Formats: sequence, C-alpha cells, structure tokens
Amino acid sequence: MTPRPTDRAVAETVVARLGPDALRRLRALRRRLWLRRAIAAAPAFAAGGLVAAALVQLAARTVAIEFALLVHAAVAAAAVLGWAGWAIWRRPSLADTARRTDDELGLRERIATAIELAERPAPEGTAGELVDHQLRDARTRLNSIDLRRAFRPRLARRPSMLGAAAFVLVGILVVWPNPQDGVLADRRAARAAAEDVAERIEDIADKAERPARPRIREAASSSTSWNGSRGSCARTGMTGRRRWHQSRRLEAVQGIATEAATDAG
Repeated sequence: MTPRPTDRAVAETVVARLGPDALRRLRALRRRLWLRRAIAAAPAFAAGGLVAAALVQLAARTVAIEFALLVHAAVAAAAVLGWAGWAIWRRPSLADTARRTDDELGLRERIATAIELAERPAPEGTAGELVDHQLRDARTRLNSIDLRRAFRPRLARRPSMLGAAAFVLVGILVVWPNPQDGVLADRRAARAAAEDVAERIEDIADKAERPARPRIREAASSSTSWNGSRGSCARTGMTGRRRWHQSRRLEAVQGIATEAATDAG
C-alpha cells in the first residue's frame, strides 16, 4: 500500500509545479472544508450533551442531587471538549482537500490528478507536454474557484432535530417544579442549624476554660473588706442613708462571688 503524502510534501510539490498562489488557495479551501466538518458535527455533540442533561434532570427528580449544577457543567464541558477533539482529529489534509474539491465543485479530478502528476518526475517529450498542460489547467481551475461559495457550512438533519427535541425537554424539566427541592432545602437548613449549634458549643467551651478562681478570690476579698467596713460602720454608729448604701454594695459583691463560683463548678 502506497503511503499517503504528508502535507509538507504536498505543499512543496504544489509550490514547485503549480505556484505559491495555488498553494494559498488550496489552504483556503482546506480551512473552509475543516470549518464545514466542524459545524456539521456540532449538532451531534450538542444533542448528546442535551440528552445527558435531560437524564440528569430526570435523575434529580428521583434522588436529591445537591450538585446538579456542577453535573450539568461537567456534561456541557464534556460535549464541548469532545466536539473540539473530534474537529481537530478530522482536520483535512491538502490531498483530501484536493479530492473533495474535485468531487463537490465538478472539476473531474483535475486538482488531485495534477498533484499526483506533480509528485512524479517530469517526463520528456509528448508525455511531458501533456503533464504541463494538465498542471496549467489545474492552476486555472484553482484560480477560478469562488472561495466564498466553496464548502458552505451545512447542518445534518437528524442530529439537529434530536438536539432541538432534547433542548425542549431540558427546558421543560428546568421550568417544571422539582419535588426534591424541598429535600435539598431541608438539608441546607439542617446543616445551618448544626453549624450554629457547633458555634454555640465552642463559645460555651471557651467560657468554661477561662480561669474562674481569680474572680472568686477577688470577689471574696471584696466581700471581706465590705464586711469589715460594715462592722466598722456599726461600731462607729453609721446610720441612715450611708449605711443603707453600704449594705447594698456588699450584697452586690456577694452576688458576684456566688456567680463566679457557679461558673467554676
């Protein structure tokens, strides 16, 4: 089996036998053919992604899926990456472009035949004149091609119809109320309540770890001093409003001491 020529070899041959302008136009035709192939395959990958998204929506109505949006994003990314990979893999070669140009533009294999003849050593005599005539004819045909009309993009009918149906189904499922939304809301509320309880427990633990003994000793010393002051007031015969205020202060200090002891326990 004869190996297929590489693009570099074909380009060198075209430049040498047909001229740089012929290579430029052949590359332009390849870009348009590549674009048409990519556009023609897009509906198939879009339909696959939309069908997968519809299945995710149906599953989300049976089981509560908390990360449904991430799943949809992953499905869309997989469809786009798959389409891009397929388009790169299906990039046409210069030889393939020449054959497709002959088939679709009615050139009767002039371009492909000219490239094959250009790859062979130039014959002499009448055969050489025939080859030169074939090459000139191929060059003329290439220059007469309207690049804007060549390889116009077109969509495949079946994948487009399937993608449209899947798109409508996904739209209906997105708009239609999901019975699992209440379950997801309850889960979020339960997590929020659990976090709130955990924060409160941490606050209580922090307060319990604080040293309470210095507060008790301080309150006890204050109580002793106020008791001494109260006794001194009694001994000195302090009466009236000043003695009443002194008693109220003593009761407040004793209350602080009791509270500190309770916290420590």
